[in-house]
Amino acid sequence: MTNKQRIWNITILLFAIGMIVVYMITSDAFLLLQRTEYVNYPYLNKIEVLSSRLTGIQGGLLDALDSRSKSSIIRARANAESFREITLDMSAIVGKRDISREILAQFNDYFVAADSAASIIIGIKNGDARSEMGHMTVALNKLTNTLQREQFKATQAFEQSLTESRRHVQQMLVISLLSALAVFLTWSLLPVVPFLPIYKPRSPKDRRKNIFQDNSDAHILRQGETNQRGGSPG
Repeated sequence: MTNKQRIWNITILLFAIGMIVVYMITSDAFLLLQRTEYVNYPYLNKIEVLSSRLTGIQGGLLDALDSRSKSSIIRARANAESFREITLDMSAIVGKRDISREILAQFNDYFVAADSAASIIIGIKNGDARSEMGHMTVALNKLTNTLQREQFKATQAFEQSLTESRRHVQQMLVISLLSALAVFLTWSLLPVVPFLPIYKPRSPKDRRKNIFQDNSDAHILRQGETNQRGGSPG
């Protein structure tokens, strides 16, 4: 094998290793992008929508109390049903079924008490408005804390996935550039390669040949010394 062939083989090996590493990083990046697209971003979006809907429901109930209008309560009930539908949609996201059920249960506890309190105050039904208001406040605080906590976690997960995606892209670019640089340097240095000494290990056949040659030379040398000692002077 010539010097050029050796260097080309090393370069091809390094390039192949680089491409394997790039493939592995690309696979990880693809899985990360899938999770970002189908889990992190949809969940963050749903949580933000739920927080906005909850604010709208609270405003609608306050309007109902101020105006003493049944139509305001009806609109609040429609918004509550929309909140429930969004929560059910959120449960279809991978890994979000339990938290979706928790949020839905907390919301039902809140809205049942809030609707009942508003209906009592307006005069639609009879009951203890103060007791219902107490239940509503406890349930609302619990629900609000859950939504804030989940929004914070969802935001962190989404931002982390974006950061990791950028890091994967940078790694792929660096490894690709290094692989291309290795090929370029090999192509540039090939004209001087034949002048570079490369050690070539001897084969067993060559070693036996050298041993035989050394023994023959030693035998000839001893024979000459014997003849020189045994000969008479002229």
